[in-house]
Amino acid sequence: MTSTELVKAEIKRFLQSPDPEVICVTGEWGVGKTYTWQRILDETKSAKTIALNRYSYASLFGLNSLDGLKLALFENLEILDAPPETKFQESVQGAKSLAAQAKKLTSLASAIPVIGPAFAKAGPLYFSLIRDQIICIDDLERRGRGLDVKDVFGLVSFLREQRACKIILLLNADALEEAKGEFHTYFEKVIDTRLVFAPTAREAANIALAKTDDVSEQLRDGCEVLGISNIRVIKTIERLARQIEPLLKKFAPEVTASAVRSLTLFGWSKFQPDLAPPFNFFRVSSIERYMERKKDKREASPKEQEWNDLLGKFQFTHMDDFDRELWKFVDSGVLDPEMLEARAKELSEQIIAQKQASSYEQSWRPFHDSFDDNIDEVVSSIMNGLQNSVRVASLSNLNASVKILKELDREREAIDLINFFVANKNAGPSYWNASDPFQDGPFDEDVQGAIDIKRKQGALDFVPEIDLVRAAQNLDSEIIKKLSEVSVDEYYKIVKSKKGDEMRKIILSGLDYRKYGNASPEMKEVVRRMEAALRRIGAESKLNAIRIARYGIRVEENERTG
Repeated sequence: MTSTELVKAEIKRFLQSPDPEVICVTGEWGVGKTYTWQRILDETKSAKTIALNRYSYASLFGLNSLDGLKLALFENLEILDAPPETKFQESVQGAKSLAAQAKKLTSLASAIPVIGPAFAKAGPLYFSLIRDQIICIDDLERRGRGLDVKDVFGLVSFLREQRACKIILLLNADALEEAKGEFHTYFEKVIDTRLVFAPTAREAANIALAKTDDVSEQLRDGCEVLGISNIRVIKTIERLARQIEPLLKKFAPEVTASAVRSLTLFGWSKFQPDLAPPFNFFRVSSIERYMERKKDKREASPKEQEWNDLLGKFQFTHMDDFDRELWKFVDSGVLDPEMLEARAKELSEQIIAQKQASSYEQSWRPFHDSFDDNIDEVVSSIMNGLQNSVRVASLSNLNASVKILKELDREREAIDLINFFVANKNAGPSYWNASDPFQDGPFDEDVQGAIDIKRKQGALDFVPEIDLVRAAQNLDSEIIKKLSEVSVDEYYKIVKSKKGDEMRKIILSGLDYRKYGNASPEMKEVVRRMEAALRRIGAESKLNAIRIARYGIRVEENERTG
């Protein structure tokens, strides 16, 4: 049995026993002491297993006198059974109604010399009704300066011994500060049972998150990994997640999951800064942190290593543009729906593209993974996989699929696949350019026919990302002149849109003219514009600055924006 289960069991036993007693539940702020108490009280009441049917709750937060506490106990008196079954209970209900009126008039009455003393004299009469009941006294550590701990314990002892009451104290003993000594002095004399409420992160999340939907489960998992056990923080993070959830429903479900994960980390950092890594720690990637330490010739401190390990376990490696919008929301409390949706759309498109690329790769598994006589499965898988990944599939993918279908004597399916691509592959001229150096030829004759049709429908003769590579190979002066007129913005977009070998080939082609001692002005201009584009990319982050240094491009510290 965990400590949390022990506390719950003891509270349940307390409520089901009629014997007068005092129990104390102590725990850090925000761990859910009051919430757990109220939930078990409601459950026990609904099950009709509660021993006493009268109950008062009083928070000492800001309360400055013992008379104020007595009045609060009376004002908050309620009958747990409904409706009243005895004349006595009816009288209590009537008195309670009177108390509600008294509560509204107290501040006014205290200012009127004649009425004020009348209320003061009525106080003991009200308090005399507090007997044979359950009492919860909360926030002892937050009482006002005029209320002493010894007076509270004296009243608690009186209520147990003289009024046959059952009292539960909910407090954070560590926050009592100057009253700690006084607390411990009277504690042994008054308290029958002391319980420490220290829920695990998972238990705290289960307390705070009542729903069973995906967002709640993702929050529970995230809080458990990070060790967030403060229920107020968890509820705050949940409110943030619920606020953006409707905006993300139109995108891939992984976008919402990514947002919940990031909000959990950011919310923890924002609302529990003494426990969580600061924002400046995880705003840069783990690689950047490593490179920074290497530059400073130092090892990670124990705390940094702890945070590194935690973020690794949480699977948070770096912030992207979507994360930056989420952090602005957490930090300021102000949501920019349009910008968040724009970033979410970008992330969703990346996720869909990754899924589609994976779909194509998986479609070849029936072909590669066995020697079964499963030709129909192979053909169906290749057809479905390529059609599902049409958005990201290359001409090489189409060509390979068509060739294998024809070798399997599935000519009709091969033609159907080509026609599907012609109808659904709405890509720019670079995709349908059969002389693209990034595509693997030679092409099947029917694939080549489709390419020719697409080019006649409007493909441009000059495509910078293709002609960069072609011009570096054949030094075509006309193409180089056109490349020298392409804007730095366009070079930037081309490089940023590519990955892997394709990206490297484009960059190296643009810089290739640096090796010529007699390079023409146009060649030099191509190099200058490519270098400017790379410098802009390097200025975006320390990581990118390191990346472009491989191409001989340096970014000064004052140029970096990230």
